[in-house]
Order: sequence, then C-alpha cells, then structure tokens
Amino acid sequence: MKPLKNRDFYLAVHIIGWLVMFSLPLFFLERNPDNTINWYSFLHHLIFPLSLCTVFYINYLYLIPKFFFNKKNFLFVIFNILLTTALCVLQYNWKEYFFLEYTPLSEDIIRPPKGKVIFPPKATMLIRDCITIIVTIAMSVFTKMRKRLLDAQKTLQEAEKCKAEAELLNLQNKINPHFLLNTLNNIYALISIDTSKAQQSVLDLSKMLRYMLYNDNNEFVPISKEIDFIGNYIELMKIRLNDNVKVNVNITVDDNSDIKIAPLLFISLIENAFKHGVSPDKPCFININIRQTADSQIVCDTSNSNFPKNSSDKSGSGIGLKQVQKHLDILYNDNYSWQKYMENNVYHSILIINTNTHKI
Repeated sequence: MKPLKNRDFYLAVHIIGWLVMFSLPLFFLERNPDNTINWYSFLHHLIFPLSLCTVFYINYLYLIPKFFFNKKNFLFVIFNILLTTALCVLQYNWKEYFFLEYTPLSEDIIRPPKGKVIFPPKATMLIRDCITIIVTIAMSVFTKMRKRLLDAQKTLQEAEKCKAEAELLNLQNKINPHFLLNTLNNIYALISIDTSKAQQSVLDLSKMLRYMLYNDNNEFVPISKEIDFIGNYIELMKIRLNDNVKVNVNITVDDNSDIKIAPLLFISLIENAFKHGVSPDKPCFININIRQTADSQIVCDTSNSNFPKNSSDKSGSGIGLKQVQKHLDILYNDNYSWQKYMENNVYHSILIINTNTHKI
C-alpha cells in the first residue's frame, strides 16, 4: 500500500473532522416519542457546525493567506470581527425566528411562550457562540500555519537533497584527480627502477580507471567490486616499496555479499596510510583490515607507522580525508562512525559503516 501524499492526507483529515462535527447534533438533539431522529430538531442545531465550517474555511482559504501571512493583522482582525458578528446574528435568527417560522407545526417541537426567557439566557448563548467562533478562527490559523511550516520543511529538505547531490558530484570530481595524481607519481618513480613492473603497473592502473569510469558516477556499488578495486590498488602501491616496509592486508568480505557501498571511500584511507606510513630507510608498517560483520556493517580498520610528509612532498594535494568526511556526511549521515587517533606514534583509522539500507 502506497503512503498517502501530503495533500491527500490533509484532505482526509478535513473530511473526517467535519463529518464528526456535523454528526454531533445527532447525539444531543431531542428524539421523537418513538425514539427516532427528529430531523426538524437536527436542522435546528445544524446551523452551529455550519457556522464553524464557514468561518474556518473563509479564514483558511482567504483571510489567513491574504492578510495574516502578509502581516496585515489589522484588516485580518476587522474582517473576523465582522464575520463573527454576522454569524452570531445568523445563528440567533435561525434559532429564534427563521427556523421556527418555516418549519411545520409538530407535536414534537415545543415552542416557548413569546417573551418568556428560557434557560440558558439568550445573552449567554450569544457569548457561547461568539467564543466558539473565535476558537474556530484560532484553530484555522494554527492549522494553516502548521501546514505552511510542514510545506516549508519539505521544500527545505528537497533543497538540501539537491545541494547534497551537487556536493557529492563535486566531491567525486575532486577525488578522482587526487587519486590519479598519486598513482601516476608512483608509476613515474617505478619507471627508473623496473621497466617491466612499470608496464604491469600501467595495466593495473587501466583496470582501476575502467572501474572508476563505470562506477564512480554511481552512489553505491557492490562491495565485492570495491574490494577487487582496493586489492589492485594495494598491489600497485606495494611495487614501489622497499623491504623495510611491512604491509599486512586482511580482507574478509563474502564474494557473494549483497551489500552495496559508496565507491572510493576506503581508497582514500588506504592511500593516506601509504602516504604517511612509509619511510625510505626506517622500519615501518601498514596494516589494512576490512571485514563484514554479521549485522551488515563494513569495518575498515587501518593503522600505520607515523612518518608525516614534509612540505616539499608534492605527492598529493592533501584533500583526501577531508573529502571522505564530507562524502560520509552526505551519503550516510548518522549511519557511520569514524575514529582517527594517534597512539604510541601509530596512526589509527577505524571507519564503521552501517549498510543495512543499501543492498543489492
């Protein structure tokens, strides 16, 4: 069953509410001797909900949008005073003169003697009717303002969604050149060391670029494809490393997993580990652990020795992690956690993504 649209929901609420209001006289009017409904009495009481409906929608459809929302409060009050007065007069005449004048004589209708005041007094009835109409006007204002607020919130949400989509596209356009720049730098360094390995690296890079070309425009891709991409990237990065660098990779994700994930998120974290965790002559390490939990969470846990690049190192533009943070905020909102901390000169990054809402 499809959910009701806002307009249909409001319409249903109004119809049900007024059906209840117009049926209320049936529970309070006097009955015929045989306990059947006295329809003349019903018509006598019908003026009350009819007046409330009239004042509600005159305000809801015209006075509130035209005067109240345009800050013409004086005119709004004047028109409602005139409207309230007119409806009170109409109700009084309907009950006291018009209705009894034009309904046929019936033993079921007991008319009070002329000039005799019955309880409650007429002044009390007029005050009651007036207060009820004023309360109805207030309810009309509240209902209209609430609808306006909800419509504004919906418009704002749609605008924020469009903004997020535009930001996401902009982030992807920034991530790709950043990633490509670092990878080409690696291959450039490898050419002078081993030409055959450099050629293999170019082939591996072409596979990765093909993946990026066909998947980077998608918000989410199968986790298995992303893992294959990560594996190729790590192998490409390991080619240029010295023997003093230990790289430990542990990936435990089901090849047939139905989980989907945003592309290129983990690459930036792994790239950061290689960038800042490698020393040309000192012992160093990089640990990469990616696993899938039983409750459909993907955990990317990386740690590396800390060798921050100096100002002369131009291997990257330094925008990777900032873009990952924005990327996560746009796509996952509150469905992720990311811890980054330094401990004993070891940098740790633990990213946990809840992927329950993104499956194939």
